[in-house]
Amino acid sequence: MFSRFKKRTTLIQNIAFMSLMAAINVVFVLLTTFIPFLVILMIFILPLTSVLVTIFCKKRYFLLYFLATTGLCMVCTLWNFSDTLFYVIPSMISGFVFGLFAIYKFPLLYLILGPSIIYFGFSYASIPLIQLIYGFNIIDTFANAFALGDFIYLDVITPSFIFIIALIQSTISYMIIKEEIKKFNQSVEENNDFMWLNIIINVVLLGLLTLFAFIYLPISYLMMIISLMITIYFISLDIASRKLISIIIDGIVVFISLLALLISYQYIPNPYQLLLFGILEFLITVKTFINKCLLCRNNKDKINTLE
Repeated sequence: MFSRFKKRTTLIQNIAFMSLMAAINVVFVLLTTFIPFLVILMIFILPLTSVLVTIFCKKRYFLLYFLATTGLCMVCTLWNFSDTLFYVIPSMISGFVFGLFAIYKFPLLYLILGPSIIYFGFSYASIPLIQLIYGFNIIDTFANAFALGDFIYLDVITPSFIFIIALIQSTISYMIIKEEIKKFNQSVEENNDFMWLNIIINVVLLGLLTLFAFIYLPISYLMMIISLMITIYFISLDIASRKLISIIIDGIVVFISLLALLISYQYIPNPYQLLLFGILEFLITVKTFINKCLLCRNNKDKINTLE
């Protein structure tokens, strides 16, 4: 798709490419001002422009691109630059992080989760700023764009929903430029060190999920979503390895977890029911931990045998 794109080496080439990407951002912001429902398309596409700038241009020029794009978007929407604060700036920053992670060979899990967390953080931080400047909650506008304005538990799901949007952004960026990414890191193979870290992170997330279920439910749901992504990643690695036993065990764990969720659902008050997905996340994490322990033991036995 980007076969005609190549690394920009001269200042003129960098400026020309960054100008094109900045223009795309400005056009989207203007279009959403007059056609509000296009915001759905904008939030999924905008990070990609920054990813392309990071990959194809010299990184030292990114600050210039960032400032120019932000300034142009604000000038073109002087009457209301809330879209720039909530969509454009977080998208550019998360796109830059995504591009860096791709170039420096970060594992796929972090390539998707890292920029998503960045986007979520900056978007969520902009909400009170927009409230202070304009006196309205942009979450209401955001929710209406996705037909969630009347949802009774909107406050509960808002952090999770923004994070899911960020995940979709990162996934779309990866799917579109994955062939270009291969030029920077031909293959990213998971190793034991990263797997142990993934397991530890998921255990921490599950602990926070449980803790915040009693303190602040929106954060608990957010922890569940992040943990679910890591859990899906664990399962996908088993499927990719084509180890029949692991796949069968994963299937059994998923079945038991869903069965437990269905049986328990009616006894759990709203809106706590979906937190029962934590059962699946916990069991898959335990299974992955046991699997890695057995793998380490087998490797140690092989080394001892060779000696």
